[in-house]
Amino acid sequence: MNILVAGLGQQGNYFIKALKKLAVPECNIFGHDVDLAKIDEAKQKFPGISVCRDLIHDDGYDPYTRDCENEIRAMEFAIVATSTPNHHRMIIELAGFGIKYILCEKPLGMNLVEVNEVKKVIDETGTNVFTAFQMNFSPAVMHIIKMMQDKGLILTEGSVVWGKNRKGDKRPTPGDLEDELVHGKGILNQLIHINQVVRGSCVSGMLTYPKFTDSLSQGKAHELDTSFPLRVNASSMVLECIKTDRAEVACVMHSSFLYSHQVRRVSLVLSMKDDPLSPVYSVEMDFDVKTGIGGYEDQITITQLDGNKVEFLPFSSDKILDQTQAFIKVPTGVIDPRLTQFEDAERAVAFSEAVFRSHSERS
Repeated sequence: MNILVAGLGQQGNYFIKALKKLAVPECNIFGHDVDLAKIDEAKQKFPGISVCRDLIHDDGYDPYTRDCENEIRAMEFAIVATSTPNHHRMIIELAGFGIKYILCEKPLGMNLVEVNEVKKVIDETGTNVFTAFQMNFSPAVMHIIKMMQDKGLILTEGSVVWGKNRKGDKRPTPGDLEDELVHGKGILNQLIHINQVVRGSCVSGMLTYPKFTDSLSQGKAHELDTSFPLRVNASSMVLECIKTDRAEVACVMHSSFLYSHQVRRVSLVLSMKDDPLSPVYSVEMDFDVKTGIGGYEDQITITQLDGNKVEFLPFSSDKILDQTQAFIKVPTGVIDPRLTQFEDAERAVAFSEAVFRSHSERS
């Protein structure tokens, strides 16, 4: 198989490494980025890949700026790991080239207008688009889903604490809401649909905008792609009330680029679906926890509230590898349920837009 990886930053490099682990030769991997420095770095790490700065036009600016259209049109697969504001334009362009299977980093677009533009094009081209919410591939999440299904449980309370210290980080960012909060929210979104039907939700959010990004890096990203924002939020605080056919579920979420250390925690209260007012379990899920041997694992602490019985479960995994493998297997006709399809990705963008709208109305 031949596959395009659009965006050769940190995430694009992770995907190339995953493809190599899945026995895809470097000569079958095609890299694209508008940043020559990232192209050069990728070629040093993966000398066998082909690279291109411009997908169509050849202006003689550099050896990587050439007409790549015919090579792109010969591919079935593409992974979009470009800057967040560029996602929807890249999907539209690749779908126009005839690529049938696209895995895009979250989100699909910065707002629903952009998502609708994507939908129009992929409906016309028949392109299959999946969004990369890698936490879906945590075995810890899968364990809780199976537990809820087997025991007839529903989510009745949820909370998210998610973040890291990005002060002084040289990498540009579209903001905390799009880079961080969506991960924990995505987990809650999976669990809220277990054994109950969502009728609607009400969102209240506040965002903070202190100076925390590296202005030179952010400015360079904006210069290369003018859709990249110069002013981005550092922290997000959201309260969501989700109405289902069985309960009103309160979810509180806080994420930030101003934490002293990385934290990725989702806490749950689970009740019997036939008796939502009687909580049965409290669950704490911690993701990407450093182990003493230099690795990472996802961890669950399950407390049975009656009797305060505690069970601790660690899980090792390679979520990006598992997600990439699931994606390249899509043409076989077996679609992994952990892959986020268009409708769920659209709802994620609607949530982010509601948070921005709530913040703006309050301001």
